[in-house]
Amino acid sequence: MENNKQQMTAEVTKKVQELLAVKTKVIETVDKLEDAKEQDAEAIADLQEQLDEVELVKTETTNVTKAKELQRQAQELQNDIELTQGVNEARAKQRTSELEDVAQELFAVHKKAVFLYRGLEMEYQATVSFRSLQEDSETLSDLANKINNAFKFTRSVLIDFDIVSQADSNKTWQGTHLGQRELYTELKRMFNKEAVRQLEVMSK
Repeated sequence: MENNKQQMTAEVTKKVQELLAVKTKVIETVDKLEDAKEQDAEAIADLQEQLDEVELVKTETTNVTKAKELQRQAQELQNDIELTQGVNEARAKQRTSELEDVAQELFAVHKKAVFLYRGLEMEYQATVSFRSLQEDSETLSDLANKINNAFKFTRSVLIDFDIVSQADSNKTWQGTHLGQRELYTELKRMFNKEAVRQLEVMSK
C-alpha cells in the first residue's frame, strides 16, 4: 500500500511539473504579447509625431509649392498610420490565437492533473494514520495549490486579454469550465478537531 501511495504521489508530482512547464509557456506568451503591443504602439506614436511636425510646418509656410509638398507628406503619413494600425490589429489577432492555443494546452494538462490528484487523495485517505496526517496533508495541499494556481493564472490571462469577458468568466470556454471548484484536501476531516489541533501544536 505504501509503495502504491509513493508511486501515485510521484505520478501526480510529475504531472504537476508538466503543468507548471505549460504555465511558464503561458507567461512567456503573455510577455511576448505585451512587448509586441508596446512596440506596435511606439510605431504608431512615431508616425503620429512625424505627422504632427509636418502639419505644424505646413501651417507656417507661405510658399504654395512647399505647402503642396507638405500636404502630400501629411497624406502619406496618415496613410502609413492607417496601414500600420491595420497590420497591428492583424498581428494582435494572430498573437491572441497563439495565447488561446497555449491556454487550451494548459487546461488539457490541468484536467489530467485534477484526475490524478483525486485518485491520490483517495489513496491517502485509505492509508493515512495519525502519525502521517500532517505530512500527508502538507503534500496534498502543496500539489493542490500548484494545480489551482496554474488554472487561476491562465483564467485571469484570458480575461485580461479580452479572450473571455468578465461576464463569462465562470462559464465554459473551449470545453473547459472556468468556474470549476478548486482542489483542496479533506484529509484532516477524517480525524476529530481536537486530535488535529494537538497534532498541529506538536508540529510547531
